[in-house]
Amino acid sequence: MVTADTEGARAKAVAHTAFYDDIPSYRRIVELSGARRAAELVVIGDEAVIAARVAEYFDAGATDVIFTQTDLTTPEDQRRTWEVLGALRRGRRTDAATALL
Repeated sequence: MVTADTEGARAKAVAHTAFYDDIPSYRRIVELSGARRAAELVVIGDEAVIAARVAEYFDAGATDVIFTQTDLTTPEDQRRTWEVLGALRRGRRTDAATALL
């Protein structure tokens, strides 16, 4: 999620994703990702941070990356998040996604 309040968003992500840490199948995915808890897998930052993380997924061989809507922060943050993801989607066709980095 795109936000200027990364600390606040991270705290909310910890609270909202904690239950995943107790589900064995999710726990395994989290561990395989190199994280200690599910909240560490939530992408939070400005547009450049989001673009860089998305690029990492594709550079690692992902063919599809799926995002979900969250209400952890403000409606403005939600709009900014969808705008950057839309630009990245359009950019994948022309490799313009790196222009956001």
